[in-house]
Amino acid sequence: MVVLMPGVSVRHFRRRAGPTKGEVRREKVIGAAALLFREKGYHATSMQDIANEVGLRKGSLYYHVSSKEDLLFQIMDRGVSSALKELEDICARDLPPMEKLRQAVNSLVGALANQAERVSIFLQELRALPPDRVKIIANKRKRYELLFRGILEEGIRQGLFQVSDAKVATYGLLGMCNWIHRWYRDGGAMSPAQIGQTFSEIFLWGCLDAGPHKSRRRKTQ
Repeated sequence: MVVLMPGVSVRHFRRRAGPTKGEVRREKVIGAAALLFREKGYHATSMQDIANEVGLRKGSLYYHVSSKEDLLFQIMDRGVSSALKELEDICARDLPPMEKLRQAVNSLVGALANQAERVSIFLQELRALPPDRVKIIANKRKRYELLFRGILEEGIRQGLFQVSDAKVATYGLLGMCNWIHRWYRDGGAMSPAQIGQTFSEIFLWGCLDAGPHKSRRRKTQ
């Protein structure tokens, strides 16, 4: 049952059921900018290059975005915000730390594999943004790191994980995952899910001493 507000017709709700043409075009502009920023670099890419890529006149491009800087910020902020939301959801679930860790790694690897061009831009072009926008991105990235570390600390408190420094362990795991943007290729021998599983196993076996793994190691010694 839909309760209509005074002066709002059913046609209005039907129109908003999907993205508008302007929203679709804006997404194409952002996608084209991400591709060009990765291929040519942010500073070497002009607004005319982006307009040509999406088949627009340069003047029409400003109907969808305010500036090249705004495009760069949108690309970075969307990627970080999406990954942060997924990790927040995982941390809120009633799961043991080992399962949270596996899901967190799988989520991160999937995002990195599916948005390789945006990851590359993030790592190479962050300094091109003004300080106020860098701070926005940095705060979200810090929040992400703290949530990841929280999973490890939860496991430590429960006696499942044995690691001397949760902060360093977090940086090590995130660094291992982040580097896949340099070598992952779509359609390769392993899917993102398989890579995420492998990374989780490497980390749990090599850096942590979790109950099931510990007992299995003892049997093989």
